[in-house]
Amino acid sequence: MEIEFRPGIRSAQELDNFSSDEKKIIKYLASRDWFVTRAERIQIAQSSYKLVLMKPSSLIKNAFNFHREIVVAFSSYDTFEPRSIDAIEYLDIQELRLEEICSILISKDNEVETKVNTILKTNEEARVIVSFSYSELLDNLNDADYVVNKLRKNFYSRDLFGIQDPLKKDLYFFGRRDLIHTLINRHSGQTH
Repeated sequence: MEIEFRPGIRSAQELDNFSSDEKKIIKYLASRDWFVTRAERIQIAQSSYKLVLMKPSSLIKNAFNFHREIVVAFSSYDTFEPRSIDAIEYLDIQELRLEEICSILISKDNEVETKVNTILKTNEEARVIVSFSYSELLDNLNDADYVVNKLRKNFYSRDLFGIQDPLKKDLYFFGRRDLIHTLINRHSGQTH
């Protein structure tokens, strides 16, 4: 029996290090589809980022097959730099049992989506990073489906089975079990 999902924030005190715009965005996310379980500020070299872990609602779980908490990284710098993605990697995703395939990056840079997509195109095995600008989310606080629609647009635009090069990480090693068994059986002389 699954426990009824209630969106919200575990502890509003954890948001003390967040700006008023960031708090508005978090409250928007936690108003319907997410439960914020953790919020913290981290330091990576000379850069400071804020991270939020969010548990998905049934709607999100069913639509995107997310069953773990998702990482949301805030980059409060006016210009997006690729090192902002390091904030997502900061947490030990496997140890904390976080969603591995997808994460969210929110930046003050209004061109963040274009810049992140350029980075992701050069690395087929990179996780799906759905990016938003602060202003984009603040302008759509009244649209309850805005985030879900953007997740759909970004998440389903990649062909996760279309990676042609050998996999370097096990992140996308799924849906290949039958192929592996066939290859092993052929190599060992067995047929099916």
